[in-house]
Amino acid sequence: MKAKTEWVNFKEIKLKVNMEDILEHYGLLKDLKRKEDELVGFCPIHDEKHHNKNTFCMNSSKNNSHCFSSSAGGNVLDFVVAMEDVNVREAGLLIQKWFGIVSEEKRQLAKGKRKLRRTR
Repeated sequence: MKAKTEWVNFKEIKLKVNMEDILEHYGLLKDLKRKEDELVGFCPIHDEKHHNKNTFCMNSSKNNSHCFSSSAGGNVLDFVVAMEDVNVREAGLLIQKWFGIVSEEKRQLAKGKRKLRRTR
């Protein structure tokens, strides 16, 4: 029997989910301070609270994050990869689940199955 593979639409995830949504999902917004279109604070990935300065920055307009201590950063997928210690596909599946994203390919497949049932 062939294993089912769920489709991950990375483009749709990047369009629909912003970094602030991800930070809120993890409950991290309360730990960050807003500076114009950025949120700054200690890096949640590396749990760095021993420094006297902010090591993490999330830019809303660019929809990405950066850790100045480790040089880690990237988009929403990269952040979930680092937080969950998973690969990018698994991160995509988690984000789709958390935010109820159904890819267009999955919708088309479901639509085709319904149409096939009706013709039977």
